[in-house]
Amino acid sequence: MADPEDNFHDGGNAPTETAPLLPSSSAPEPVPSDLQSQFNALIQRAREQSTTTAAAAREHGTAAYAAVSAGVATGATHARSYLSRASSTVSERYQDFSQRNRALFPDTPAGQTPLSRATRAAIVGGVLILILLFAGFIKVAVSPPVEKDPGSLPPPVPVPTTTSEPLPEPTATTQPSPSPTHIPAPTSLPPVPVPDPPPEPVKYCTTPGCIIAASRLIRSIDEFVDPCEDFYQYACGGWEKRHNVPEYTLQTSVEQHLRERNLRTIQTILLNKTTSPLTYNDQTALKGVRHFYTQCLQPPSPSSTPLSLLLRTNLITPTFPLYKSTFPWGKRAVLPQKVALALSALHSLDVPSLFHLSVDSSAYKKHLNALVVSPGRGGILRGDMWRREEVVKVYTETVRDVMEEIVGRVRGPGIGRSWDKVAQGVVEVERALGWAVEMGQGNDVGGVPVHEIELKTLEKMAPAVPWTLYFTERLKDVNVTVSKSLRLEIRGSEGFYTTLSKIMERTDPLVLEEFVLWQAVESYSRYGGEDVQRSFRKLVEVIGGVDGGLTAPPRWEKCTRDVQEHFGHVLGKWFVNGTLNDEKKRTLEQMQFYLKDSLRNQIWHNGWMDYDTSSKAAEKLWALSFHVGTPPPFSTTGPLPSTDFEMDDGTGYFDGVVKAREWRVRADLETVGKVLKRGRWQRDAGVVRVHNDLLTNSVSISSGILRDPIFDTDAPSYLSFGSLGSRLSTEMLRAFEGDGRDFSPQGLVSPWYTFPTLQKFKNITQCYEKEYNATSWVVGKVLIGVGGLDAAVDGWRVERQGLGGAEKNGRLFGVDGKGWSEETGVYLGYATSMCAKGRGGRGRGKVSEYVNTVVSLSEGFAGAFGCKARKGHEAFRKGWKKGVCPALW
Repeated sequence: MADPEDNFHDGGNAPTETAPLLPSSSAPEPVPSDLQSQFNALIQRAREQSTTTAAAAREHGTAAYAAVSAGVATGATHARSYLSRASSTVSERYQDFSQRNRALFPDTPAGQTPLSRATRAAIVGGVLILILLFAGFIKVAVSPPVEKDPGSLPPPVPVPTTTSEPLPEPTATTQPSPSPTHIPAPTSLPPVPVPDPPPEPVKYCTTPGCIIAASRLIRSIDEFVDPCEDFYQYACGGWEKRHNVPEYTLQTSVEQHLRERNLRTIQTILLNKTTSPLTYNDQTALKGVRHFYTQCLQPPSPSSTPLSLLLRTNLITPTFPLYKSTFPWGKRAVLPQKVALALSALHSLDVPSLFHLSVDSSAYKKHLNALVVSPGRGGILRGDMWRREEVVKVYTETVRDVMEEIVGRVRGPGIGRSWDKVAQGVVEVERALGWAVEMGQGNDVGGVPVHEIELKTLEKMAPAVPWTLYFTERLKDVNVTVSKSLRLEIRGSEGFYTTLSKIMERTDPLVLEEFVLWQAVESYSRYGGEDVQRSFRKLVEVIGGVDGGLTAPPRWEKCTRDVQEHFGHVLGKWFVNGTLNDEKKRTLEQMQFYLKDSLRNQIWHNGWMDYDTSSKAAEKLWALSFHVGTPPPFSTTGPLPSTDFEMDDGTGYFDGVVKAREWRVRADLETVGKVLKRGRWQRDAGVVRVHNDLLTNSVSISSGILRDPIFDTDAPSYLSFGSLGSRLSTEMLRAFEGDGRDFSPQGLVSPWYTFPTLQKFKNITQCYEKEYNATSWVVGKVLIGVGGLDAAVDGWRVERQGLGGAEKNGRLFGVDGKGWSEETGVYLGYATSMCAKGRGGRGRGKVSEYVNTVVSLSEGFAGAFGCKARKGHEAFRKGWKKGVCPALW
């Protein structure tokens, strides 16, 4: 017998009456006509039963098809097998029945019935019983399991129907018919009803983080403000009403509150006396930091004597005077050797006077550290502050009073000079140097942010500075040979160094000496006595435009800030252990993936990058790395770095500050020429910041910012994408414009914009500069902020559509009547994390203008809040108008 799988009966596989049934040496006699008619009737009845069986099989095949559509793949496979076998069995039984009757009665005479009526009925009944048994078995095999809750079943799948045709007459064949893969449903079956799917229930987030986030959002917004008119005021109006500015500062903000919360965490670490399972070096370092904190908490000294002694010991005695008297009387000439000694002494105290020498990742030598010269600190007053006469007047008075209080204890103002003249000379030099520093930040040497030159080239660029003498003194304890061919990396514009040289040439050496003293005093002024602190608070009040009222900050806060500044790398291990868990790391990794995917789309579809530039940008994006939590050298598992000083019980507070700053500068200088540690950070773990390091092509995310309200894994994901995601994507975009376009994926100087791309970039930015009368710095900040926000929104959309997206973006309680959607939550998360408030309404103007401008240019803001439908595409925005200039990102 043939394999049942190859004999699926479809009405055309039975042999005809002319085919031989049994082997015989001679042809059989003809069958009588009456017997032939009875036999044909029997065949017809069997065929009818076969048709009924096929209809039943099709009905069960329909159920199998529905089961397949519902995902019951195994049941479908069995259904096809059983249907094939059932039909094959019917065909086999039919053939066997015909053959046996013809073979048993070859000689039956005409008109004689070969089988009795009872016998024929028994045969037909047996066939029917077999058919019913197979049909019932098929039904059991393919029927899906019954659910307890009928409402949870998937809706039935519509079954395709075809026209039913009668079975053809059996014909002789030598090959079985192929098995079809699909059984059409007959038209006689009633249509299967497809009920409407039940509405998806609203999924509320009920975690504690969601409850807190809902309360925070409701309390932050101002419902009386139209978000399409002033989105910042809508998002932050309630926050401003509920928060007061502390008496010891000019303004407060959401980020400032998070910084204070981090300070409380650091304070808890410092006050915790329990022993933790750390190494001996860890315990020793932590003990020294706790001693520093305890010394700082002591009542402050009303005197500035320690600072005066520091100046006399480290600067005045070993290096002054910086000049010698010449003929005619009263003329003074600079002594280059003394100037080099004074600058080296200041830089060892971490005072970047005139210029700054540091060690950083080389922009030209892969995996190495290099000596870097950059513009020094310009001073307290910057930019437009020099145009405010009242501010300059009060600043001059501050310089006079503080210099008399601190420097006057160890030396006088000089023959024929008063402290007023000293202050006026210092302010004039600082004004000129401040403009040079700002100019140095706006342009680059050689058209790139960092330029590698030799020492002799730097001496030609700024001949008034004793460069060779300075490097000889500064690097005497480091294994570096100083010569005219010493390789340096220069940051800033050539104009800064030439201007610095001119300032030193035309400035009276005595005034230059007083200016150097002032920079040291100002750098350490917060450790002076109460009179010094009062003078600086008055200056801050004038700069901030408030009429008095500033007080000293709480002592615990001041001391904790000092610990964070000088020993933050030591405390990073404990801070991360208490604030960063595995869930946050996993969530942040997913966010990074979605943001990278969004930025990849922006790179390839921004409209102004050509193919070559986009390819380079995509390569750099792929190589971009992330550092999360704390710098790897101070990880949660490795030991803390050893120091060259000990904060023992005999070390006072001010001495600890000086030692910490000296150690930091010395440790940095000792890494020159050594292999670069790509994982090192410029910030400690407790700061609130996301930072892009172009020299390592990496983005560091300190654990201090990975806390609510900026990042909260217990709250809906759309809030974190708006607050942290926008910041993160903005920093990532810095790798592709501005200075980032001059650095390769390995962090080396290698400009990769093609000329056409560079021209299109400049055309776009210049359009905004012209249209809104804005500086290039403002335009760059706004456009990169828009790109970062749009990337965060796009990245969130991808996450929302992915697996588990609905669970991560539950609706918040209490916001149903405000017309908010999940996408509006991204924008609300962005704006509410930027809320700020200043004294007397000051301090928020730049923040509100920036937020409104960014959302006004954002791609999806108008649609999310329905602004376009209510007010038109152009009229609703408070800020720059979208469409006036081409979009950058």
